[in-house]
Amino acid sequence: MMGKKEFAEWLEGKYIAWMNETGRRRTLTEFAEYLGVGQPLLSQWLNGRYLPGMKNVSKLAARLGPEVYDLLGLQRPDPDIHRLVSLFGEMDEQGKQDLLQAAEQIKKQKAGKG
Repeated sequence: MMGKKEFAEWLEGKYIAWMNETGRRRTLTEFAEYLGVGQPLLSQWLNGRYLPGMKNVSKLAARLGPEVYDLLGLQRPDPDIHRLVSLFGEMDEQGKQDLLQAAEQIKKQKAGKG
């Protein structure tokens, strides 16, 4: 697991790479907006005061890549679970209930075969 200082250095490298990709100097506020976090929190990470929590790790992974999980010693989320959660969030209540019932039915079928 990476410490606060090492994470800060990695994140600073990502900030610099992001500026290079965009082709111009960018502010920390702009980088924070790109990441979907507040600028004060980003500054605390860059100053080595804090490591991100799980909610923010997900945001960082979405923008900077899933290696952030590895750097922080966290298990990467299962991509199928992530896809299901995304789909579930887009469904109406009836769709959610139908999916849950289908999952329960599959579970029962598998239990009956074991």
